[in-house]
Amino acid sequence: MMKIIYLSVLFFGSLLFAQDILREAVDNADYDAVRQMIKKNEIEEVYCGKMPPDTALQLYGKIFKAIPEQSFASCPLQFSISYGAKICSDKKQLQVCMDVIHFLQMETLQGNLSAVDHFSRVTEIAIKNKAYQKPLREKVDTLVWNKCPKKQKDACIEACQLYADSTGDTLKLQECIENPVKGVIKKLTVSKPSPLNEQIKNWAIEGYWNSPVALSSLWLKSILSLQEKKVIPDTLVPDMAYLTRVLTIHKEQGTVLPGKDLFRYCASWNGAVDSVFMALQLDSRCPVFIGVVDARDEKIYKAIEIDGSIWIVENMNYEIEETSMCYDRESENCKIYGRLYTWDAAQVACPEGYRLSKDSDWEKLETLAGGSASAANKLKSNGTDEYAFSVMFGGYANKNAISTLLGEGAYFWTELETDGRAIARSIFSSDEGVERFSSDKKIFMSVRCVKEN
Repeated sequence: MMKIIYLSVLFFGSLLFAQDILREAVDNADYDAVRQMIKKNEIEEVYCGKMPPDTALQLYGKIFKAIPEQSFASCPLQFSISYGAKICSDKKQLQVCMDVIHFLQMETLQGNLSAVDHFSRVTEIAIKNKAYQKPLREKVDTLVWNKCPKKQKDACIEACQLYADSTGDTLKLQECIENPVKGVIKKLTVSKPSPLNEQIKNWAIEGYWNSPVALSSLWLKSILSLQEKKVIPDTLVPDMAYLTRVLTIHKEQGTVLPGKDLFRYCASWNGAVDSVFMALQLDSRCPVFIGVVDARDEKIYKAIEIDGSIWIVENMNYEIEETSMCYDRESENCKIYGRLYTWDAAQVACPEGYRLSKDSDWEKLETLAGGSASAANKLKSNGTDEYAFSVMFGGYANKNAISTLLGEGAYFWTELETDGRAIARSIFSSDEGVERFSSDKKIFMSVRCVKEN
């Protein structure tokens, strides 16, 4: 007996050791080593870390097929992107398919640019899967009233009294007294509509309204496709008819369309939005941005006048070797959130004619927006965004280039030094205030540029 236990401990320990080796190999991008471990059947469960989705499919494809639920739980991003379409074509995998679709939608809320396209592709396949459109049959507990045996009359009436007290069904109590019945819980099989289309509709609409504005046009394309497939009704499509209804309500109530919604419409429909405002005799218009071309790499940024200053209302994305980086070193993140810079790199990150925003620039901006304690709501992309400043939550990276807080926090350098450190600003997606703090200069943060008008 002791020998069996000892061997079991050794076996379990060897599996744990193998998992440690697998994690180390994946984290070091040593995929040949991972391939050998899989070939020798030395892994207990899949681990993906920051492995590219295509690589994950090459390595774990057979495992994804054999145990999709566990694979999704272990590698949600890689599984959803590389295997989502395959799983949603499997008539037996409705729940995993829905988990994948929801995960992709959640990724878009964090600013994952490619996730919208994957969401559209996977949902199209899922909707075509006839098995997913069939009603679901499930057993439910149902209270059934049977005739009460004469010998149990008093007990039946007492039970009926308790039921009436808990539900307020006095008619049932009167019925029991006149003709005693006994309540029995039975399992009945009922049919329920498939939840797929309803969930896809809800996730797509939520994705449009709550993901970064930069993704609005992509989400609109997906919604219009779902409208054609009768998954999303015409009344929920954020088109000009929808905007007209919303603006009419605002006009009747004497309110204005929040900036974040206005900018989302403007990003989706361009000039058509202003025509609706004019037709309803409303003063609001889409913001007029200034195009700023960075001659160093030909990237184009949007700028706008705010209280006498011209702000570039996007995070800078000019590459400076060694001292700038994309979040998690993924180039897709730079497309949405711009680059992260050390303080020294931030001094030269701005295009000609613009400079790194000063501490005083931020103080002026905060005052305009109602004071630092509440200014974030008017400056961030998920607030009212009244000045089209559109703060995106690109996180930061520490001195070791380890990234954190993507989708939650935004961090910006200023030019001001103090005691060997530098002053910065932070804004969080869930907070109303703009925080001023000092930081080690080797931390990687975002950069906003400005010039006097």
